[in-house]
Amino acid sequence: MLFTAASISLAACGSDSNDEPGDKPSVTTTIRSISVSNGSIIDPIDQILIDYNYSIAIDQSKSATLNGITVPASVNPQNGMQMILSVSTIFDTEYKLVVPAGMVYVKDNPSATYDAVNVTFRTTKPEEPVIVEIDNLTNPNATPEAKALYDELRTIYGKKIYSGAMGGVAWETGFTDYISDNNNGAGYPKVIGFDYIHLPYSPSNWIDYGDITVIKDAWDQGSIPAITWHWRAPDSKSGELDFYKDGTDFSASKALTAGTSENDFIESDIEKLAGYLKLVEDAGIPVLFRPFHEAAGDYTWGAWFWWGNEGVEVTKQMWNYLRDKLEKQYGLNNLIWVWTVQTSDQGKLASMSLGKGAYPGNDVVDIIGTDLYPENIMTDQTVQFNYVKNVADGHKMVALTEVGNMVDFDKAAENDALWLYFMSWYDMDNSGKWAFNMWNYQKVGSYGNAWEAVMKNPLVINR
Repeated sequence: MLFTAASISLAACGSDSNDEPGDKPSVTTTIRSISVSNGSIIDPIDQILIDYNYSIAIDQSKSATLNGITVPASVNPQNGMQMILSVSTIFDTEYKLVVPAGMVYVKDNPSATYDAVNVTFRTTKPEEPVIVEIDNLTNPNATPEAKALYDELRTIYGKKIYSGAMGGVAWETGFTDYISDNNNGAGYPKVIGFDYIHLPYSPSNWIDYGDITVIKDAWDQGSIPAITWHWRAPDSKSGELDFYKDGTDFSASKALTAGTSENDFIESDIEKLAGYLKLVEDAGIPVLFRPFHEAAGDYTWGAWFWWGNEGVEVTKQMWNYLRDKLEKQYGLNNLIWVWTVQTSDQGKLASMSLGKGAYPGNDVVDIIGTDLYPENIMTDQTVQFNYVKNVADGHKMVALTEVGNMVDFDKAAENDALWLYFMSWYDMDNSGKWAFNMWNYQKVGSYGNAWEAVMKNPLVINR
């Protein structure tokens, strides 16, 4: 919302240096409006817009600041009378914006400058999570093993967190083995991530999902399998298979329509998938099953996977379609359904309405989570936790379904925002060998790296 100059008492006058003493100024400079008003309380923002009464230029020797920190300033290329200040704000914080006098001047008359801007505002507090009972499993025919695992998760939720990591890029535990071998005896991840990413190529001499030894061994040794599905679909032009929207023009909406080639394709893939999952169920093993992950991408900037490329309503239909097929047609009852919430809108925390609008619903989701890749280790992600929790109105346990750099679980516990489990994505060095290379390699206190610090945290339960 734009506020008028009168509401913030910002007006300035400049004079043309060619005027003789006593002459009236030939140019009157006025700040017409600013996008945040003095004393206001607003949601976190990433831009402040200031409108002037002439086309402007900026004196680069002077800087605007927000709480004393310099912020980038530029002239709007679509509106030469507007300055854009790129800011970074967070919840529940007071800010003071200062644009010094003379920093902005009339483009065709450098001597006609604008007065200083001083605006103080505050950002809102994040929504607090509601306190309600956690729902039961949504499948009334769930296997005894699935019910037992879900009850186990409910027992620890809010008190402890299960450690976890992807086993590797394929059907393996190479990365979780590496974690166990390289954290000074801290332990083995409790949750191991697998992926049906290579479904089109199985069975072959390098990938065979029909051999469930890797999952059975993990389960027998005390780990919990969490299975994602990077679902590869064909591109009509190249014939290549891809899960990224840029690599395939596959239509999710057409796939939901009987009689289309797209529907024939997904029916075949679902049948194949169901056969592999049935082997896991017959072995008495429950699965944290997470299809259609990261579906919305960024709500404004768009999706990156084909299953989110036609909007959230189509993705929700895909979710229900797959669930009905696996449970009702193929009789699979060992799956605990995990939904990944996207929290980003133009790179910032999305409105709650966007998160709720993309959510399939409490009646078809068992666990709700999100994927975070913080730039730094041990950050406080309470705001993200509360956002995800509120999407389901507090009725679902909240997991960190993917993570790069570890978050601060001690702070999470202090804030009643302790995740159910975390699952780190796998990590390799530049030569393709397992390593702590991109994430969690830094020392934390007396610990050799973030992995060791987290795995030895009393809040964390390992295998």
